[in-house]
Amino acid sequence: MAARDDTFTAWRGRLVPALAAGPLLMSIVLYAAPPLARLADAGGHRLGWSAVLAFHLLWLLLSTEVFLLFRFVGVGVAGLRATVLAAFVTGAFLCGFLGGFVLFLAVPVDWSVPFGGLVVPGVVAAPGLWMYLLHTVLLVGYQLVARRYAGHRGGELGRGVRDRLDGGRRGSASYS
Repeated sequence: MAARDDTFTAWRGRLVPALAAGPLLMSIVLYAAPPLARLADAGGHRLGWSAVLAFHLLWLLLSTEVFLLFRFVGVGVAGLRATVLAAFVTGAFLCGFLGGFVLFLAVPVDWSVPFGGLVVPGVVAAPGLWMYLLHTVLLVGYQLVARRYAGHRGGELGRGVRDRLDGGRRGSASYS
């Protein structure tokens, strides 16, 4: 089979980091949940500490997954330091949006009212909006690191990145 006929290369590249890191990162969350719940049940200032610790744990785990996505699934346009910085900043925004999503779901509102009393469109539209926002934050974070790094290199992507984006075809009109 020729290399041009292999259409699953991109899918393997996208699935490997998620499948390799996903179970490990989820096990950390599941391992940390009972102590955080006990801390929250204690009340008082421990409730606040529980929220702070849970936020930071989620931030670190999301940033780790975002780093894997930026570094190994993306086209690798930036160096290691820039990718780590972009991953942790994007992870912080994603963690904040996820916290906002949890608060959004806690608001006692009838989601079917804007849709004339139809429950299904209301229940689908509200989380769909948040999913759209989360994906937009992730894509904007990746674009910022790609554009920032390209700006440091004289406004042009490096030759290796051009070749990877081009699929190995030399002399493409889109990058000349």
